[in-house]
Amino acid sequence: MDLSRPLYLGTSPNFFVPPPNDFAVRTTLKLFLCPSDKAGPVSGGFGVAEFGPTNYAACTGSGLNGGSPYDADGIFYANSKTRLTDITDGTSNTVALSESTLGEGEENSTPFPSGATVQTAYAFLFSGTLSDSGCQAPQRWNTSNRRGFQWVSGEYRCSSYNHYYPPNHRQPDCFSYIPSGPPERLFTAIAWRAARSRHPAGVNIVLADGSVRFVSDNIPLDTWRKLSTRTGGEVNPDY
Repeated sequence: MDLSRPLYLGTSPNFFVPPPNDFAVRTTLKLFLCPSDKAGPVSGGFGVAEFGPTNYAACTGSGLNGGSPYDADGIFYANSKTRLTDITDGTSNTVALSESTLGEGEENSTPFPSGATVQTAYAFLFSGTLSDSGCQAPQRWNTSNRRGFQWVSGEYRCSSYNHYYPPNHRQPDCFSYIPSGPPERLFTAIAWRAARSRHPAGVNIVLADGSVRFVSDNIPLDTWRKLSTRTGGEVNPDY
């Protein structure tokens, strides 16, 4: 991939993935797929019939900043350059990555998508902000593309998530967008996207020290959020 190029070019609605990166976005990499999920493409667009999907996502933090990927309190917020020494909570106490389910159901759906569940569809708001009440009454589902549709993109629908919701939350994930501000942030997705899996009763996480652990769905939400922050002062969260 040529990372000096934009992921998309063109003007709405005629965006496209430019060469030479179109080959990469079409490529399905088994390394990025959980064998317990469907392990195949879930969506296409922008001149690409099928994108290479991903089950794995980087932790942006607690989501308590309104779900923005910018200036978040985790390791992998937008444009982050986090060093190990920046993780003052300790690398064995801070989540780097987790897993999330691939999407199902119709895209741009007004009713809840048929064939989907709360674990495989996401809600969308046009308000430009997220709220608990708004996320319980969304205007649309699976807007533009299904969850996990593209491994090359760092946006919340694809390869990032946060800990606002507990693992495998019983309410669908909730998305909106940044409607104004600097051009480089305009229309960026904001979200409360949970770690999700098809495993019974929990999810796998990767800590910043490289170790992998299985976390129960019943973990206290406060503890789950503490695990997501890099400098929250929680040096030994009990989980």
